[in-house]
This record gives sequence, structure tokens and C-alpha cells, in this order.
Amino acid sequence: EPFVHLVRDPLEVCASSYLYALKSSEGWLRVPHNSLNEESLQSYYRRVSKSEGLAFECRRALKEMRHMVSVYTLSARRQLTLTVHFEELSGSHFDRAMRRLLGFIGVAQGTNDSREELRTAELVRAISKHDLSRHTPKAHEAAHMSDQDSKQSLRALLLDPSLGLAEDIQKLRLHLDYPTSNSSAQMYVDEVLSQKWHRATLAQN
Repeated sequence: EPFVHLVRDPLEVCASSYLYALKSSEGWLRVPHNSLNEESLQSYYRRVSKSEGLAFECRRALKEMRHMVSVYTLSARRQLTLTVHFEELSGSHFDRAMRRLLGFIGVAQGTNDSREELRTAELVRAISKHDLSRHTPKAHEAAHMSDQDSKQSLRALLLDPSLGLAEDIQKLRLHLDYPTSNSSAQMYVDEVLSQKWHRATLAQN
């Protein structure tokens, strides 16, 4: 069966999920948590230090991120798998990622036919309304977007050995082909990975 797998830099997963839990109005964040002596996640994160809350949230996500790595590793050997990186879904990489997806599901045939190319371009244009870098986010979309300046300080904390998570995060990043330097995944996408993913797609076709 064809399979599309979306992956994201573990460093960004930890930073974004912490900020979301800190600020979101979703009810589940205010439900008493067994491991916190019946205190809710949001209440706990707002009460403790940034490093303590961030570490707790990232450890909560480790099982899911390890599963993401397992699926990524196993699916790399399957021809009927398309891996899409979260960092491709905004800005200059969005259109190419959508073309890859349309080609993978058989909607875009990848021929030199001008009519087929026009149809593909129209589809990509229609999908581009979901690229949040191209329009002002609606309220429900903005609620899921993190401030980049805030995330930068969180990235530094996560890679600080004193937090006890840097080794786990870097191993996960390495297995997912993300940078193990202190740079953000988006910078690395722009410089290196986009070309690698593009070549992989051409090889699949």
C-alpha cells in the first residue's frame, strides 16, 4: 500500500509542543495529570522554570519520536513510501513538496505534456492556500504557530547537556537525516536537504 510519512525535526517537536502546552486553551491541557500529583500540564508548565517544563514535555514526546524514527527507517526500504519533512510545508519548498505528493498519489503524471503541467500547476495553486507563509493565519491556525524568537532559546536549552536530553535528541535527529549542529532544521533544509529529497524523488520516479 502507498504510504506518506510526515516527519519533523525532534528539536522542533520538543520546542513547539512545550510552547503550545504553555499557551493553548485546549481542555486536555488543564486535566489533572497522574504523574504531576493531579496538577494539569499547563498549570505545571506555568509554575515551574522553563528548563524544567521543557524537559518534562520533551521526555513525554520521546516515545512518539522514537516511533517516528522506526517508521522512517523501515519505510526507507519501501518504494511505495513518500517521506515529507514538516519543514518543506512552508515557504519556498511548499510547491515542490506538493508536486512530489501529487505525483506520488498519481494525480500529477510528471510528463512533459503542457496540459498536464497546467493542471498540476492549478492544483498546486489551489493547495497553496494552506501554506501559512503566504497569508495571514486565521485564529485557529495561529494558535498552532510558535514564535521563532521564543523557540530559539528553547533550542539552546534542549541542546545544553545539563538538561539531560541533548544526546537523545541528537541521536533522533541523526537517524532522521536532520542536522546535529545547533542550526535550525529550516536552515539545513534550505541549504542541503531539499536537494537530497528532490534527488530521492527523481530516483523513485
